[in-house]
Amino acid sequence: MKWVKILALLLVCCFGAIAFVAWRGVLTLRQGMADCLVWQGKSLSERFILDEETAHEMVASIKVYAQGVAAGTQPAMNGFAVLRAFYDGPLLLAMTHVSFANQLDTIETPDDFERQSAKKVSQQFFCALQNKRISTEAWQKVREILLEQKINETESSIGFVIPEQVEGFRKKIGFKALTDCLAVMQQSLADAGATDDVAVLDPVIELKRILNSSGSR
Repeated sequence: MKWVKILALLLVCCFGAIAFVAWRGVLTLRQGMADCLVWQGKSLSERFILDEETAHEMVASIKVYAQGVAAGTQPAMNGFAVLRAFYDGPLLLAMTHVSFANQLDTIETPDDFERQSAKKVSQQFFCALQNKRISTEAWQKVREILLEQKINETESSIGFVIPEQVEGFRKKIGFKALTDCLAVMQQSLADAGATDDVAVLDPVIELKRILNSSGSR
C-alpha cells in the first residue's frame, strides 16, 4: 500500500501546485488591472484639457477603485468596462466637450466671435450624440478634427515602462480647425433636428457613474 500513499501525496502536491498557480494568476490579474486603471487616471491631464479640480477628482476616484481591484473587493474583470469608457461612450464625449470648451478659452479669436455660443453648440452636439441622434459619419468627422493618437508611457508597479497608443485631444488645434469643427456640429444638429435642450456634460459625474455601475455587478 506504500505506492498508494505515494500516489496520494503526488496528487496532493499537484493540486497544491495548481491552486498556487491559479492564486498567483488572480493576484497578477488584479494588480495588472489596477496598474492600468491608475495609469489611465494619471494620463488624463496629458490626453485631455481638463481643469485642475476635475483632473484631481477623476484621478482620486480611479485610484480608490483601483485599490479595490488590487485588494479583491472590486471584480478585476469589471475593470475592462471602465477602461473601455475612456475610449468610447459618455465619458469620452464629456471629456472631449470639456476639452473643446477649455481650448476655446485659451486661443485667440476675432472680436466678434462668441465663445459662449460656440460652447453651447458643442454641448448640444455631444448631448445629441450621446442620445444617438447624430450620424456616425458626422461624429467621425468631429473626432478626426479634435482627437489624435498619442504615445504615452506607463510604468507598472514592478518598474516596467510600457508605451501605449491612446487617443487624446489635440493640444495644438487652432481657431480655423475649431470653427471647421463647429460648422460640422451645426450642420449635424440641423440634420438631426436637435432641440436646444441640453444636459450637463461632466466627466467626473460620468466616471463615478461608470465606477458605481462596475462595482455593483
